[in-house]
Amino acid sequence: MLTGCRLSEGRALRCGDVNLKDSTIRISSTFSGNVFREKRKGRGAKSVTIPIHPELLSFLKERVESNLPHTFVFVSELGKHYSRSKLDRIWNIVKKKTNLPDNVRMYDATRHSFASQLVNQGVPLLSVSRLMGHFNTKITERYSHSDLERLKIDVSNLTLQDKIVRLEKGQKVENI
Repeated sequence: MLTGCRLSEGRALRCGDVNLKDSTIRISSTFSGNVFREKRKGRGAKSVTIPIHPELLSFLKERVESNLPHTFVFVSELGKHYSRSKLDRIWNIVKKKTNLPDNVRMYDATRHSFASQLVNQGVPLLSVSRLMGHFNTKITERYSHSDLERLKIDVSNLTLQDKIVRLEKGQKVENI
C-alpha cells in the first residue's frame, strides 16, 4: 500500500531493484499468475522508478543488504516468492481480523487506496500517476476515489458573495 505498485509487481521485486543510496525502487518486472515476467504489465510498459516510503526503508535495507541481487524481496516462510493464492489466503485472514467486508479486494486496499489517499491529500494527479507507473492521468483517475468530505471543503471555497448585484425595482438590466 505504501508503494502504489501492483501486487504482481511487488511479488516480482528483487533485491537488485532496490537502490538504498537513492532511496528508490525500480519496478521493472511482474508475475502473470505464477510465471515471472521480466517486463511490466501493459502495452509498451517501461520500468518505473519510485521513491521508497520511509516506513519501508529499514525492512528493505535489512533484506537487500543480506541477499543477492536476484533474490526476491518478499518471500514466504519457505523462502520462495509469494504465490497469488498465498497472498489471497493472507488477505482473507486480514479481512476477518479487521472486519472488512468480503467484497473488499486486496487491490482496492492497496493500489486504489494509495491513489485515493494521495489525491485526497492534495497531491497533483500527475504526480500520483507517475508514482503508479502510469503514463496517462486518465488511467490514474480510475483509481483515485475522491473523498466526499474533501469535495465539500473544496466546493465551500467557492463564493459569489462579493459578486452579488442588487437590482432596484424597475431597473433595466442594460443599465447595470
